[in-house]
Amino acid sequence: MSDPGVGRTRQSAIYRDGVFGKRPTVPTDAGALEARAQAAMSSTAWAFVAGGAGEGATMRANRAAFDRWQVTPRVLHGTTTRDLTTSVLGTDLRAPLMLAPVGAGCLVTDDSDVKIARGAAAAGVALRLLQPRLQRP
Repeated sequence: MSDPGVGRTRQSAIYRDGVFGKRPTVPTDAGALEARAQAAMSSTAWAFVAGGAGEGATMRANRAAFDRWQVTPRVLHGTTTRDLTTSVLGTDLRAPLMLAPVGAGCLVTDDSDVKIARGAAAAGVALRLLQPRLQRP
């Protein structure tokens, strides 16, 4: 279970900074975030990340699917503890998030798989390096 005070403390810091005009270090605007990523990468890495494959049909479909979701901020009350744990296919997870490797991460940064694995371990997030073998019932 997560410490309920951590989330509240982080939320308060974000709101307090906003009241005093402090902008987030990492942009929340998708266009600004994309521009920052492009500036930080080599042209080869950017071509891989932003280019899509073939005619980009999968990339457009993924973007359209993502755009159908909206974040609606709400304040939950009446709870004294926060618990993000869940279970997916019999695997207990600390949060409802899983990572998987993507091809050619080394174009973006050296030792990308190691860095992703370290970040996942630090956050307690599942990282699947191998394709699970599914069995028929």
